[in-house]
Amino acid sequence: MVGAVFMFCLFWEYDGQMSESYWHEFPKEFQDYLIKKYGDNRWWESDDYLTIAYYQINEPKIAVKFSKFHEACEKVLDRSIWTHQFCHREVQEEKGMYRHGNPNLPTKTQYLCYEDIQELINDKWRNSTPLSQQEKQV
Repeated sequence: MVGAVFMFCLFWEYDGQMSESYWHEFPKEFQDYLIKKYGDNRWWESDDYLTIAYYQINEPKIAVKFSKFHEACEKVLDRSIWTHQFCHREVQEEKGMYRHGNPNLPTKTQYLCYEDIQELINDKWRNSTPLSQQEKQV
């Protein structure tokens, strides 16, 4: 499950903003993993909110500082997202923190979970990225 490893690593962050100069701080195995999976697409160095949000929400290993990912998701969805809302629906339901509803409602009190955020971001990506480029993605 994509989100399982992501949630395990949720609060682990690199110091400073991820950029070309921080590439050397990635463990060698992680560098190899990213190159093998993404080739020349170094999305984790992007300043584009949709790019960061889309790739990280679909990547099981965290490749950007969580605060950068969190900000990107909020900008893309044009709403506040509390940190606990990045937990899976099942976890939130167990803790009584999630109520079923329509995540498309334009209200800051709308309940969200990881799956809702992922679905909304993936929809934004599909609606803003030409089909020819989508085929080259993840």
